[in-house]
Amino acid sequence: AEDSTQAMSRLLYSICLLETDSLPQAEALLNMLSRDTGHTLQGPTWWYLAVAQERQANPESAQQSLEHLSTLNEGIWSTQAIGLIK
Repeated sequence: AEDSTQAMSRLLYSICLLETDSLPQAEALLNMLSRDTGHTLQGPTWWYLAVAQERQANPESAQQSLEHLSTLNEGIWSTQAIGLIK
């Protein structure tokens, strides 16, 4: 069975692949995962949505945003997402 860490990694990857006009769908997925795992997906998680959108227009700037985020939040989401979005 997939644990919540694996699920979050997979979800972050999916979000990164979404087009900007699919952000409401990404938000719905986050809400669903939050209910299923009991995690409160706020704060840094919403940064990933913004970075996924920003990366459409400026990949280098998006990478800098992620690196900055990783210094603020040393949790697993940051380190895994940086690898996924590169």
